[in-house]
Formats: sequence, structure tokens, C-alpha cells
Amino acid sequence: MSYDYKISDLKYRINGLVPKEVCEYFIKVFEENPDFIEKENSYKFKSNRSEQDDYLALNLSDSTLKDKKFKVVLNKALFYINIMMQNYVLYIKNGISPDFSDVFFKQTNAVRILKYNTGAFIKDHSDSGHDHVDVAGTLTRGSCTLNLNEDYEGGTFKFFNGQIKEDFKTGDAMFFPADTFWLHGTEPVTKGTRYCINCFLHA
Repeated sequence: MSYDYKISDLKYRINGLVPKEVCEYFIKVFEENPDFIEKENSYKFKSNRSEQDDYLALNLSDSTLKDKKFKVVLNKALFYINIMMQNYVLYIKNGISPDFSDVFFKQTNAVRILKYNTGAFIKDHSDSGHDHVDVAGTLTRGSCTLNLNEDYEGGTFKFFNGQIKEDFKTGDAMFFPADTFWLHGTEPVTKGTRYCINCFLHA
């Protein structure tokens, strides 16, 4: 059986999924916990190595192990991430491949609140590299982004060297496959600060 779709059809969006007050709550959590904020690395194809990224991250998955107060924050983020996972599976089954299985999207890891200050961006990369193997050795199969604000300029999300671009408003969410074909990054924030939540999904 053959299916008629473009690779870009495999990404999925729900606009306005996360209420504005919930987005503001996540931003407040980030700003009130500077001791848990760090820089991250990701695998870059052009350099063929892991490089430090420009954005700042508060890793809710890791921080929960250090301070129980982050468990509530993590669970709130997972509520919306799970909605995206469930809707993505239905979207693929109903519109692209009836035989699609949700077996690859059973768990999440690296749920982080990210902050992109003016000038910050992330180079084109893939989420399926060595940086994104979980403790059980399972490669990342999907990525989910929840955008938390819109009072910034620039910061456009891009796929395939900018052939496809996505701009977000407060509360917009996107899910896409995480494999070596899905090169993606963001353009620099030119004004203001962009906040989002990102996580990786695996079997």
C-alpha cells in the first residue's frame, strides 16, 4: 500500500494549546530559579560534533531529581505534551498511515524550559544524534515544542535549511519526527526574549 504525502506533512501543530496564564507560569518558574539554569550542547551536522548552544535551559526532568518543587511544574508541562502525543498519533493514523503505531512515543525525557535572549539561536541539527539517547539506549523518535510567549521578533523555527519556516504565538505547540532527515534550527531573536518548552520522545 502506498501513501500520498510530503515529508513536511509529518509535522503537526495545535495553535493556542497552552493557555496564556499557564505560559506565564512556566516563564515565572524559569526566572525564579537561576541556580538550575544551564547551557546545553547539541550535535551539529556541519561540524560533525556536539557544540554549545546559545539558549539557556532549565531542565525540569533533571531538576525534579534535585528539588521536589519541580515535580508539579514537570507534570503540568507533561499534561500538554501528552495531548500533543495523542493527537499526533491520531493525525498520522487518520491522514497518512492507518498502520502507524504509538509504540515510539511512550515516554518523554529532557523536558526543558528554554530562553532565547536577543541574538540567541540554535544552529541546524538533528535530535536523533548521540546527545539524545536515553538511559536504556533508545534513540529519540520525536520532538515537541510549546511556545510560551510572542512579545519578541525573529526566532523563527526552520526545517531543511530554511525551506520550511514556522512562527509561533503564545501557547502554540508543534510535534515533529526526530531523525536525521529532520534538520532544524531557529533564526536569531532580533528583539525581546523568546521562551518555549521542548522535550524528546522515545519508546
